[in-house]
Amino acid sequence: MSLLNHYSGLIIFALVLVIGFSIAKRSRNKVRAGLITGGIALALAAAWFAVRPTVHIPAANPGQPVLLELQSPYCVACIVAKPSVDRLEQELQGKLVVQRVNIQSDSGKSLAARYEVEATPTFIFLDAAGKEQWRGFGILDATEIRSLLKK
Repeated sequence: MSLLNHYSGLIIFALVLVIGFSIAKRSRNKVRAGLITGGIALALAAAWFAVRPTVHIPAANPGQPVLLELQSPYCVACIVAKPSVDRLEQELQGKLVVQRVNIQSDSGKSLAARYEVEATPTFIFLDAAGKEQWRGFGILDATEIRSLLKK
């Protein structure tokens, strides 16, 4: 597990604000200290927005089954499910296309509405023809996906 993740920037941003404002409160030149803290906070916010995590949706190969993972980058259950989805993706490489879709993006919102997804993570297995064969919520059932691929 990595020490830095997509929450790290937000945590550092909050710490800088708290420390900066506490220094500004104790400083004799409060305006200057406040401006410096604000500038640092703005720089950190700009840096976070520039490098924030985004979900890349790979183009599915026609005629190949697809596992859609409708998730959110701020969903704890999605973060917990990621290693098992990654393992399944590596194991079934070439046989299955895994698409991770952020439901907070425009394309993710339309897919969530299309498949009537109300919670994350939701896993939807589509056969080679694009028809839904299985749907799961919360925990990925890898044995079910393997059995569907054998059919």
